[in-house]
Amino acid sequence: MSTFVSPGLSLDSDSASGIRTLPELVEFHVKHNLRHRFCIQAEKPLIENGAYQLTPVSYERLQRAILRCQAWLRDNAPNIHASFLDDHGVVNRCAPVAVLIESHAGLAVFILTLMGMGVPVVLLSTRLSAVAIQHLMRATQAQNALVSQRLQPLIIEALLDNEYSFEVCITPGYETFLGEGPITYDGRIAHPNHFISENDRQALILHSSGTSGLPKPIYCSHKHFLGFAICHSFSSELQAHGLTVSTSPFFHVSH
Repeated sequence: MSTFVSPGLSLDSDSASGIRTLPELVEFHVKHNLRHRFCIQAEKPLIENGAYQLTPVSYERLQRAILRCQAWLRDNAPNIHASFLDDHGVVNRCAPVAVLIESHAGLAVFILTLMGMGVPVVLLSTRLSAVAIQHLMRATQAQNALVSQRLQPLIIEALLDNEYSFEVCITPGYETFLGEGPITYDGRIAHPNHFISENDRQALILHSSGTSGLPKPIYCSHKHFLGFAICHSFSSELQAHGLTVSTSPFFHVSH
């Protein structure tokens, strides 16, 4: 495999890297580390004692998945749009979109796709109750929810007897985006107006656990998540090519 090119990240606003967001970081890796692995998705075997199916996801494959996801949103959720400049030069952004999907590569694709479009993402834990989902949707003023097929009953329950209405779109499995077929959508990962300012706290909206009541939204900036990309150091090229095993769900928040 080719040598890994480090992005030289810094959290300083005048960083020489010019990378301000995770979508811009992905674009860097697509340009410089196309064949390197982003992750490996493990699929539980269908039969007892069967072998796990491992799907490697390179940055090239991630790029294709994000472009397919953009095309899917365009065709299936037209209310979800990328940020744009209005006639007065002000960024017009989409209302927050809630995402209720199991923790796998598909969830990462949706998050990166929406962040790159400048859409505020409300990341809902699959452990939430219907009442907690209702509360968070209302508190964040989310108007759309992207929900996996398996979690559809939970979102339907959240809609019952709820005066705050929102549109629900059922998402396909991550296989739809990680396929090897041709791409018919010509887009980009980081849209021109996806980054507003360092003070923007709606890049991704997490939530508390709700152990002392209903969960509370936690508004996060792009810089908050970019910081996780520089919290390590490699002592050798071999380490840079290695793998890190992660079992924590993406929507977990530590206090």
